[in-house]
Amino acid sequence: MSAEASAAGGVQSKGFYVQADIGLAREKLTNGGVNAEYKKQAVHPRFSAGYDFGQWRLALDYSRYRTIKKDAHASTKSQPFFETELNTHNKVKSRSVGISAIYDFETQSPVKPYVGARLSVNHISIDFNSDGYIKNTSSMPVPKQVFDKIFPGLPNAGETKYFVPTTNHIGITRLGVGATAGVSYEITKNAALDLAYHYDDWGRLEGNRVRTQEISGGIRYTF
Repeated sequence: MSAEASAAGGVQSKGFYVQADIGLAREKLTNGGVNAEYKKQAVHPRFSAGYDFGQWRLALDYSRYRTIKKDAHASTKSQPFFETELNTHNKVKSRSVGISAIYDFETQSPVKPYVGARLSVNHISIDFNSDGYIKNTSSMPVPKQVFDKIFPGLPNAGETKYFVPTTNHIGITRLGVGATAGVSYEITKNAALDLAYHYDDWGRLEGNRVRTQEISGGIRYTF
């Protein structure tokens, strides 16, 4: 019997397997603050290796998501004597390693739907940077001794004072849970095409909550 005929007859290949997927992921980070929501939708790879017991599969997987960047700019022009500018730059990087238990529904055909649950170890790093300046746009010079008493620490007429750039880094690792549902199509006894939906909740990471939703497609090969 050929490999194609075996697949059509619902004969599954058991054993170790590897899988490569390309996913379209939507990553969302919120920290409960106003305008503190970061979203990113991007294509990224997912790699898995596991063992197929027949109807049950166990798999380890690794995903590295695209960096989320969000910049903010605020400025005032001569209100009434000062001009200010403040820039903030935020960058979020994340990656995930997980183990999944997957159940394949037997259909006696090459098409097999499945569902699964995932436990993951997730790492997220957040970098915050800010810079800016304040400029005295007044054309009326005031003696420095007098000006410092009225506006302590602010620049005198025509002068610009730059804020000290600040940098902050947070790196956090937490456990998360997820679920998956999909369908595979056995093109041969050992190879199958795969289409799946993944949802993962990374939990709370120092007040930040990360969740991902992903549609992926790939190929699985069982040895």
